[in-house]
Amino acid sequence: SHDAALVFDGVPSMHDPKACTILAELHAKSLGKRWIPRTREEKHSRHLADRHRIASRAFTQLEGELEALLAAHWPELSAIVGTGVVWHLHLLSERGGPAAVVANPRATRELLHRVSHGSLRAERIEEIAGCAQGALGVPLDEDDAHLLKLITGLLLALHGQMRDVDAEAKKFVAGAKALPSLAQVARMLGAMTACVLFGDVGDPCAY
Repeated sequence: SHDAALVFDGVPSMHDPKACTILAELHAKSLGKRWIPRTREEKHSRHLADRHRIASRAFTQLEGELEALLAAHWPELSAIVGTGVVWHLHLLSERGGPAAVVANPRATRELLHRVSHGSLRAERIEEIAGCAQGALGVPLDEDDAHLLKLITGLLLALHGQMRDVDAEAKKFVAGAKALPSLAQVARMLGAMTACVLFGDVGDPCAY
């Protein structure tokens, strides 16, 4: 109906009466096909994709809030935080700002080793702990510290939700025997991307 809008009356705009008329005309010309309800697997794909999207959108918004806070209070940390990592969220949630890190560097090192599951090298941990020394940001007051811990706590919770949904998507894709093409797409694009595709447009094999 979208593509036929201009052909129908020479005007590209669309509104409900015009859309209904175009649909009827396309059907009369046998250019349409019977609508088939979504399968249970396609509906569940959409469910997983929606859950991930909701958490991801909130995560991205809160990341912006955290970036602004760090720019004001600990800009040196922002400069060394990579993409796809959450160790800094644990650090900020449990230790707070640079003053708390300087006050107890040993606890900071132990925390970073624990939350990274040993993936952070000793030199990297020293670099992170060291950037708190002489931090140029405005010292955190009680309200700022509370806001920082609130934001990082929410970010960690949202990250956990996305991780759980990713795990559910992998399990679902592997067990969707009634929809074998889902597993084929997932092998190329990943489980969650496959769920997004199947949830939005259905099984590509139906086209």
